[in-house]
Parts: sequence; structure tokens; C-alpha cells
Amino acid sequence: MKARQTIVYVLLLLLLASCAGGGLERRAADFYSYMVGQRPNKTILNYISPAFRAYLEQEHGKDEVAQYGNRQKPPGVSKKAPKRSSIRTQIEGNFALTWVEGRPDEPLVGSEPVMWVRDGGRWYLYYGTEAEVTKYSEFPAELKAKVGVPKASDIADKPKPQKQESGK
Repeated sequence: MKARQTIVYVLLLLLLASCAGGGLERRAADFYSYMVGQRPNKTILNYISPAFRAYLEQEHGKDEVAQYGNRQKPPGVSKKAPKRSSIRTQIEGNFALTWVEGRPDEPLVGSEPVMWVRDGGRWYLYYGTEAEVTKYSEFPAELKAKVGVPKASDIADKPKPQKQESGK
């Protein structure tokens, strides 16, 4: 009986571990889509942490913060957002980094990693403001060191063969 309970416990832990990054991956994919202009109904305010948003609203008022969010929409629209399979994550407790890997011609490949913090089970951008440090603590330096600066993959599609003109 005890062995069965242990197996169930281990399986539950594995299930929880496998799901832990799923919310972050979805959230990061949504954010990266926003960054390339694919989410016109969203603003940056959808992604900033509750601690930072509360600070902004306290300092500037809700209306001004909402107007700021509407002004901060990405300027253009890309034809495609990064593929979800190209988004990489590194999680440590309630902090995480995401970045995009892939071919150099894909959107946002090689851009700086994005810092995230989990609050109330949801992931938000982490800017490192005083309000965020007070509520969530400093972003773990070890996590940043693990990732470094991502680079575009060396994998590229082979160019299509050129047709050779004959007799000219």
C-alpha cells in the first residue's frame, strides 16, 4: 500500500512539473505575438505585474495609466509571430526567462531574454522596479547567468537550385 502511495505521489509531482511551464509558454507566446503586432486588442498593461501596475496607478491615476497602455502598442504588424515551439523557457521558483530561438529570419530571434514573475498563478513581465522588488524580491542572478544571450540558430534552409539559362 505504501509503495502505491509513493508511486501516485511521484506521478502527481511529475504532472505538476510538466504543467508548470505550460502557462508560461502560453503567456510568452501571447506576449511575443503582441510584440509583433498580432494582438491589437491587447496593451502592455495586460502583461505588467500587479505590483508595478498598482504603483503606476497610485502615482499617475488609473486613467493616465490606461492611456499610456494604449499609446504603447507596437507600431507595425508582422506577418507571423514566433512559433510556440521556438520559445524557450527557464523557470526558477516564481521567476522565469523566455527567449526565442530559430532561424535568423524569424521574428524576435536573438532578442534579449524576457524576465517574468508569477503572481497569483499567472505570469507577468518583471521590470525590476522598486515595487516589484518589494513584493517579489530581486530577480535571481543565477537564472540570468544560466541563459546568457540567445543566438540565432545556425540551421538555415538550403537555397533552391537556380535554373541555368542555356545558349546565352
